[in-house]
Amino acid sequence: PVRPSSTPPPTHSLACQPLADAAIGKGRVESAAGRQQQWLTKGGGPPFPKRVAVAVRRGGSVRVRVRLHICSPAPDLSGRRPRPGMATFGRFRCAAILLLVLCILHVDFVRGQITHPTEVSALNAVRGRLIDPMYKLKKWNRGDPCTSNWTGVICHKIPNDAYLHVTELELFNMNLSGTLAPEVGLLSQLNKLDFMWNNLTGNIPKEIGNITTLTLITLNGNQLSGSLPDEIGYLQKLNRLQIDQNQISGPIPKSFGNLTSMKHL
Repeated sequence: PVRPSSTPPPTHSLACQPLADAAIGKGRVESAAGRQQQWLTKGGGPPFPKRVAVAVRRGGSVRVRVRLHICSPAPDLSGRRPRPGMATFGRFRCAAILLLVLCILHVDFVRGQITHPTEVSALNAVRGRLIDPMYKLKKWNRGDPCTSNWTGVICHKIPNDAYLHVTELELFNMNLSGTLAPEVGLLSQLNKLDFMWNNLTGNIPKEIGNITTLTLITLNGNQLSGSLPDEIGYLQKLNRLQIDQNQISGPIPKSFGNLTSMKHL
């Protein structure tokens, strides 16, 4: 009989090399396919993750980077490279599951974007000055303005900004009364301000002149009084201003001569 050798079988070390860098950002997955193909042509076992790095960038964009290293048994003294076992395959399966989880986390983060806190406070101040007998603004009592779809509030994502911003406030013909809150001027990304065909009283807040992004103001069909604020004349993007059927008095401000984009007054 052949005596078993007392020398233990040769052990094989693991030779690791980068396989791919997978980046998850803005709904896109990028992979270094060239490196993967290069490894596949050399043979070896499936990859498993060597390092995982997660980074959250400012500006609302999450970028998760997973660095995968291919680890296959190094050649023994005879130059042969053993085939990987099931353990290596299990590691590869774990890497795939991890990558999927990171994708889901990225989507959840994007969905979790909220309205800019300053604009939330401004909308609450606007709501506090309004009387809503028909309960048209009942949604304004819960959730986030943009993600909970507050009535009349239209939001958009601004590039390189983590928050959602109110770009349109459309509260026309809702039988609202009360006054316009000065805090409306804090809606810094507003393009459209529409309160026509309500029963608003009081003055037009001069703070509206702080919203340099405004292109349309429709306040006609209310009971607004007082004079036109000079500040409105410095809204260079404003192309439509409707204030008829109110009780506005006084002369047209000289600053209105700066409204070079105006098409309807």
